[in-house]
Amino acid sequence: MKERITLEILSAGQPRAYANNIYRGIFTIEWHGMDGYKNKDAPFVPRDVCEGVVKSCYARMLHGFSENPEWHEARIVKMNKIGEGVWEVEIKQPYLD
Repeated sequence: MKERITLEILSAGQPRAYANNIYRGIFTIEWHGMDGYKNKDAPFVPRDVCEGVVKSCYARMLHGFSENPEWHEARIVKMNKIGEGVWEVEIKQPYLD
């Protein structure tokens, strides 16, 4: 069974000087499904996963964040499920001089 995680980066970094860093991306998580055990050429289909899996992938692939952030740490601002296996995530890192 294979799993494919695709990340489309919408924004990464500061939009202007002295602004907070914004990291936005759309995750698409797909797998071969149960057919992948028997047929290695089975097509990828969307995989519905929980919020924890998406957070883990996002922290590793785009930008880390804290679950209980202090004022200076990155935090999740928005996390929306767009469709089956598709999530939009936005993290904000405060500007630090």
